[in-house]
Amino acid sequence: MTKCTLHPLPSYLPSSGSSLKRTQRLAARPNSVTCGVMELQFNVSSARISRLDRSKVHLVYASWPRLAEEGARVAVEIPSKEYTRAVYIGMGGSASAGDIISDWLKSRRGPKLEVEKGTFQHSGMRGALVLACSASGNTSETIEGAKSALQRGATLVSICSGGRLEEFARKNGLHVVKIPRGSAPRYSLPHLLYSALKVLGKAFEINGLEEEVDDSLRALSETRKKIEVSTPIGRNPSKRLAASVLNSIPKIYGSTVTRGVAFRFKNALNENAKKHAFADSTPELFHNEIEAWDGDSKGFTPVFLRHSREPQSEGRRIDSMIRMLRASSVKTVEERGSGGTPLGELSTLTYLLDFASYYIAIASGRDPYPTPLLDALKRGAD
Repeated sequence: MTKCTLHPLPSYLPSSGSSLKRTQRLAARPNSVTCGVMELQFNVSSARISRLDRSKVHLVYASWPRLAEEGARVAVEIPSKEYTRAVYIGMGGSASAGDIISDWLKSRRGPKLEVEKGTFQHSGMRGALVLACSASGNTSETIEGAKSALQRGATLVSICSGGRLEEFARKNGLHVVKIPRGSAPRYSLPHLLYSALKVLGKAFEINGLEEEVDDSLRALSETRKKIEVSTPIGRNPSKRLAASVLNSIPKIYGSTVTRGVAFRFKNALNENAKKHAFADSTPELFHNEIEAWDGDSKGFTPVFLRHSREPQSEGRRIDSMIRMLRASSVKTVEERGSGGTPLGELSTLTYLLDFASYYIAIASGRDPYPTPLLDALKRGAD
């Protein structure tokens, strides 16, 4: 372990009071920038989990298959009409479901799903079905997007646990898909994902949707047995992945089909493990990102997210890139989901990666639940 150096506080940070004390605590935390490399031992023992995981996040992850089934069985009522397009509005963890569904639909014939984050800029929304999704029900960008979509003539469905989004929807006579209020929005992914699929299945003809949903639910249950806390690392792919990137910064690479999963993993590492991570996707990364590996790659681990439906041209180049990196002595990691359908692969891959971010948090000595900086930023913006 290298010696840490504390730097003077920047002039824009508070100079007195409780805010100063909090800032000093943050500045005193060892990190890879100020302290160099700190080799952590991979320890996710039951005793360590009991000490660090005060909110029992591992039990929430263990319940994901059940939450997914609840989402898939939710009652949905929407106006019966011919819809011309589908748009998903969401931010942060609530947007991940839209990204994953959008990638899944790209790999098959039929309707596509546009995902909107931030300012809603679509026009000509008559004939459009818009899913406004916020686990908390209080995401300001999603609420404003819902208002804009309704004003522009869209049919709106809100998926939330309550909050101001539900109030807005009820006030305007819109359909609300109510999900349980979770411990934190990012852990509500199964409800959001499968509820959104149920809504889309009501509005559009999606061939094989029911079969893929059923397969993915079975696959999630099987995956839980492999990745839960009681399964040792030798038979636990989430723990093995966590150990492989614990002491490095992951560079997460998705394909056209796994792009949303890649960014979801990055976000889970940020929020659960308080860890820096980067995400990119093919084919774009073949035109820029790959060249960075010709420089100093120390401290980074490339993680490739594979899928049976990734375009063949992308798959061949991914294989070539992996061979090139290994020839340069760069340790690479590949992860795949399970299940017998494309949706099963995506859902189980997401599950495996999310649980890996949890194990990284525990091995790093972090409680995965609290997000103090994110919460402070929200309070400051309100």
